[in-house]
Amino acid sequence: MKTVGLLLGVLLAVAALLLLAGQLGFFAGKPPQDLGVRDGRLKPLSPTPNSVSSQAGDYADHPQRSAARPASPPCLTPVMPGPPWAAWPPCWKPLLAACW
Repeated sequence: MKTVGLLLGVLLAVAALLLLAGQLGFFAGKPPQDLGVRDGRLKPLSPTPNSVSSQAGDYADHPQRSAARPASPPCLTPVMPGPPWAAWPPCWKPLLAACW
């Protein structure tokens, strides 16, 4: 039982020291200075395959350019009787035209 109490005490002491170190700023890093909007654009993307952004389509040689294109809207089926387009709001009709 003494071992469990000692182990619990050590764990609590380590947790308290980690919390204190965090509060004192020992784990603080420095933010990159080149982030943000410059000339209406964000920082250029990294050329690695795991770099995906909505702006990847703006760079012709980016490996994830095709992933930056928005997906087409899914075809929705109405649950109301009557013609499918009759009950939809007017702003949805152009989006759903490809479904019927």
